[in-house]
Amino acid sequence: MNKLNTNRLYYVLKAFLASEGSNDDEVDVLEADLQGSFASVAAIRSLYSKYCKEKVAFNNKFVVKEHTADYFAFMSHLFKVMGYSGWVILFDEAELIGRFARKSRMSAYSTISQFLLPPSSFDSVSSIFAFSSSYTEEVIGEKDDYGYLDLMDIDESAKETIKAVLDKIVDAEELRALTEEELTSSLKTIVEIYSLAYGKDYSPYTEKVIDTAFSAGYLLRTKIRAAIEALDQISQYGDTGDISASSLASDSLSDTLDQLLDFDN
Repeated sequence: MNKLNTNRLYYVLKAFLASEGSNDDEVDVLEADLQGSFASVAAIRSLYSKYCKEKVAFNNKFVVKEHTADYFAFMSHLFKVMGYSGWVILFDEAELIGRFARKSRMSAYSTISQFLLPPSSFDSVSSIFAFSSSYTEEVIGEKDDYGYLDLMDIDESAKETIKAVLDKIVDAEELRALTEEELTSSLKTIVEIYSLAYGKDYSPYTEKVIDTAFSAGYLLRTKIRAAIEALDQISQYGDTGDISASSLASDSLSDTLDQLLDFDN
């Protein structure tokens, strides 16, 4: 706890552990805080006093935007104590940041710097940000994030942090597409994991699952979804149906609506 910015989490955790065995509904407040739904200062003071018979002495005012990283640092520590090497946090579709207004976008860059440029307390955390390949050109370039950053009225250290994040995004290596052999291997692994999950050997259907996935579409996620859907159908019905994207009817939307609303037929 000495590495955290505030000692709030110390009091929350100690009160939560001291409440073990209690049937009080108030304990839910402490549990919710540990899950990210932060309790009020008054609630923490009251519950800590109730279960630990001591008074709270906060060293800093807890500000969600500034101190939420304490909770991630604590999780990192817990994983290490439990014997794991660490944990992986995936920020998928991070390009949605590009929809923000410029000021909000800069704030988002500052926030994710805690994961792209992690403090020592994040030593067992691996953060992965998935940006679309066009983000650099369409957002950072066309919306001139570097230029706007230069004009912002913030201290230089904050500017340097945001610039470092922009540099990391711009310089990031673009992932190459999986080869057919790599995709086949991944699909075989999906069948193996599915078999373990449901306690039944689905390996005899491996080739069928692979063929279904390869014919389902060109996107990787589409192929993976098709493979899992094929396994679900095999599990329930003993075989796969038609797993492909197709139109429900050739009629226009207005014609279809007319048919649906024609109660005389």
